[in-house]
Amino acid sequence: MAYYIPSGYCGDEVKVPRYACSDCGERDFARVRHVGLFDENYEFANIESFTEWNTLLNAGRAEIIRNVLGSYDGGETEEIGGFGDVEFDNGNTTHVLMFKDPNYKDNRDFYNTLKNTKDKKFVWTTQNNMFVANAPANISVKIPIAESIKDIVVAEVTIKWVQSDIPMIYERTPNLFDECRIYTAV
Repeated sequence: MAYYIPSGYCGDEVKVPRYACSDCGERDFARVRHVGLFDENYEFANIESFTEWNTLLNAGRAEIIRNVLGSYDGGETEEIGGFGDVEFDNGNTTHVLMFKDPNYKDNRDFYNTLKNTKDKKFVWTTQNNMFVANAPANISVKIPIAESIKDIVVAEVTIKWVQSDIPMIYERTPNLFDECRIYTAV
């Protein structure tokens, strides 16, 4: 007699980890404050390491965009048709990170090159945490000019990627985003 042994995890076979309950958890105030990008083929030994980031920055394999104003949509999961008695299932999740950079004038060439690049991964920070998009992204950049004389001209950057999981969350790397550094790598 032959029988089927399922492989992999699907449906009820997934073991859900226990929820971590805490009444005194640390609050992390919102706003995308800084953005970093790094070569897609680089694997961090420790993504929270200032030394490792600094080595990448000096080698021209990473960039830091400091003091931005932005938001992250949290990801939008596509609903797809299910099978059997299951009416629908989760499909791909599309994530969108948007930020404004007031340093657009001196970075025109940087942004023109970046929007044509498909081999970068991104991190962004809130007050205390650093989030990692673990997939290559599509980048669009525009510099709209409003009619109000009180508005500030900024580059508006939209980063869009597909990743099924919620981005990884780490402690914000101390000192990495605190000061402007000039790197000489090409």
